[in-house]
This record gives sequence, structure tokens and C-alpha cells, in this order.
Amino acid sequence: MNKPSAPFSTPYKITMEIDFSDWIADRRRIEGELWCYDNTQHPWFRRILIRLGVVEFHFADRNEATMFWLAN
Repeated sequence: MNKPSAPFSTPYKITMEIDFSDWIADRRRIEGELWCYDNTQHPWFRRILIRLGVVEFHFADRNEATMFWLAN
């Protein structure tokens, strides 16, 4: 399991629009986090911006960012 890192500077960011009041939509965020725990080896973190309805996933590795984007 690869836990999230503290925020860091990275050019690899995937943004997901989420309706946090809808549990089915929020499940996408949870699934994204689980994907990162199970499928990454390099540093990553996520930033949740509830007022904007956005979750940002940041990756240190381009391949992992690409695979995340394809999986989600």
C-alpha cells in the first residue's frame, strides 16, 4: 500500500469534478484513492476542494498519472 504524501510540486495532475452531496458521485473519489493506494509506487497526493466540487490527484510519476486517468 502506497499512502499519500504531503503536497509537493508536480506537473502531473488529474482533476475530477465530484458532487459531494451525492454518495454515488463521491464514491468515484474513494475509488480513485483506493486505486492510488493499490497501484502506485511513487509519491502521490490528493487535494479535495469541496466548495468547488473538485478533487485533484497529483502524481510524481507520469506513467502512474496516465494509468490513473485511464482507470478513472
